[in-house]
Amino acid sequence: MDSINRCGDDETCRVASRIHAAPSVADTSYLAREHKCTDETALLEAGERYVVIRDRKMCASGKIHTLVVPRTDLPGVERIGAAPGIWKFAWDQALKTIPGERDVVLVINSQYSRGQDWLHMHVMEGDAAALEARRSRRNESFGVRIAHVDSIDQVERTAEALTENRVASGEFSILVSGKKTAGARGEKFLVLVERIAECNLNNTEKFYTN
Repeated sequence: MDSINRCGDDETCRVASRIHAAPSVADTSYLAREHKCTDETALLEAGERYVVIRDRKMCASGKIHTLVVPRTDLPGVERIGAAPGIWKFAWDQALKTIPGERDVVLVINSQYSRGQDWLHMHVMEGDAAALEARRSRRNESFGVRIAHVDSIDQVERTAEALTENRVASGEFSILVSGKKTAGARGEKFLVLVERIAECNLNNTEKFYTN
């Protein structure tokens, strides 16, 4: 990824910029060493299409917080359609890494509230009750829209419907949350979109999970 030169001191950006050179899924020897939890990022897992990076905020928070990043060079949410299966990959990662019965939250921020112009999905522990309480404070100014779906595979088309087919504008953040048992026993996934069409540091990921 040519963006490595614009990363400066941002370690997360530099790690993402090296993804194209990461070993293939067949060569996992470089993952054999244990990663101590520091304030640095680390490449945790490599798949054929996506890799998993530890977010540098994870150690300070004491909660699981990783990033799923495609191996292809995509700028962000506006090209989510070119990242097939990313929601399912991220949800499966959450099921493997988030302990106990804690809720799962996946977020891709809009282009106006993200830190870097490369597609990265936040995978985090969540709290459904807290998320719902915060949502009520965002509705008026952010045009929040929600839907509940039966399968993680329905997220992409649901987000398109909620944004009236404007995901490609880059103005919308997309959040998915649910219990780890979502998709079974009638439990549903929450899909939330909100429009952030100008620079706003209080982005979706930070607002709903901090």
